[in-house]
Amino acid sequence: MTSDALNPPLSSVCPETGLPLLADGKVDNRRNQHGEHGDSVSGETRRKVVLAALAGNFVEWYEFAAYGVVAAFVAHEFFSPDDPVAALLGVYAVFGLAFVARPIGGIVISRFGDTLGRKAVMSFCIVAMSVTTFGIGVLPSYAAIGIAAPLLLLLLRLLQGAAAGGEWSSAVSFVFEHSPSTKRARWISYLAASTYPGLLGGVGLGAILALALGQDAFESWGWRILFLVALPLGAVGLFIRRRVEESPAFIAVRQETEQLAKKASPLREAFAQYRRPMLALFFITITYITGVYTNSALYVTFLIRNDYTAGQALNANLTGLALMTGGVLLFGPISDRIGRKPTLLIGHVLLGVAIFPMFWLPTQFGTMWAAMLGCGLFSLAIAFIGAPVLTSLPELFPAHVRATGGALPYNLATIMAGFAPYIAIWLNDRLGTPMAYPFYVAGLAAVGIAGTLVLYRDPSRYSRQELESLRVERRTRTNAL
Repeated sequence: MTSDALNPPLSSVCPETGLPLLADGKVDNRRNQHGEHGDSVSGETRRKVVLAALAGNFVEWYEFAAYGVVAAFVAHEFFSPDDPVAALLGVYAVFGLAFVARPIGGIVISRFGDTLGRKAVMSFCIVAMSVTTFGIGVLPSYAAIGIAAPLLLLLLRLLQGAAAGGEWSSAVSFVFEHSPSTKRARWISYLAASTYPGLLGGVGLGAILALALGQDAFESWGWRILFLVALPLGAVGLFIRRRVEESPAFIAVRQETEQLAKKASPLREAFAQYRRPMLALFFITITYITGVYTNSALYVTFLIRNDYTAGQALNANLTGLALMTGGVLLFGPISDRIGRKPTLLIGHVLLGVAIFPMFWLPTQFGTMWAAMLGCGLFSLAIAFIGAPVLTSLPELFPAHVRATGGALPYNLATIMAGFAPYIAIWLNDRLGTPMAYPFYVAGLAAVGIAGTLVLYRDPSRYSRQELESLRVERRTRTNAL
């Protein structure tokens, strides 16, 4: 915090720490971690920035959701029809391998976000994601080109994953650096909420196309439309992003170091000085992203394999995604009030518990209402943890290594999430029960809890040790006077 922040009018501060007092007389121990550049941003500018970030984020998550929604049809189209289970596993293996490419994109592309600027990286990534997604829509089938079909599908997904890996940390950093220092989770929650409409758009358009075209036409060729519309969506997102200015925090860093682009090595510095926050971010991200893709990329396939119609499965999934969208906006500001760490701990517990009814209710009762209830409960748990996880991505690192430091652990964690549908199909096939996968997710939640307790230092609150240091500093300063 600045010296002025430590010395506000005496009537409004704690005499022992110099921190502001809340209306109830308690010390306001919120921290302006890594500067206050966003405090001076106008509301109009902030809204434009959020809209620009939302545009690309919507496109990214729509494109990934489109693949998960039509996975069963992609398996039939691009893989050998001789073994349906192997084909479905192949589809989800390709889905997961795209997440292996995300850390590469995070390292290579996000470095430019820390040296050339967030805006340039965000514009590049939205073009790359849209073009590769369109490519999947026009890719010839296995019947037409044989083994080249799954190989080309893999190549396009790897390129898509690399672009997404560079996009996310720059977009989150962009919003973070325009946000008020004590309301960062609130503004990041808008970006998190745009994730779910993106997923909702993929699932919703799939449901509309299945209804409008008929099941046979949709399974035969109509599913390709989901990928083809990525090109115009990307064009709109690029237009919006090019109309906003660079973040004030990045401009400040660039002004302090004129040769930043030549001298900086964000990756080396992140590993040298910020290993602990990188590990903490990795562990708190695993369960959250696994939950998101369990909902968006696995659940429709799970329901269809358990004798639900495509319409019932998509409707259940739409319900969950709608609750995630509203829930993250409702729950997002909680961590601004009580701190990131308590919110993360509660959220991991909720996720570890809610995964069981998500899979048990549909198999036990066999109705769409049971599927909707199970999906809804799990979706609310995801929404509860979304904002503090995503706010931690930029908040744990200073501006000059923010995009790089956040990108690597976040995208490494998404590798596990990307293979979650594959793991679920494999566990069900080997053990003969869909309830094995919930135990896997609950285990990841336990890992997240352990990582939060051991490694995570709350960047939104002064710790007891830091408060005591402020008291000592304050007493020393008073005695010196």
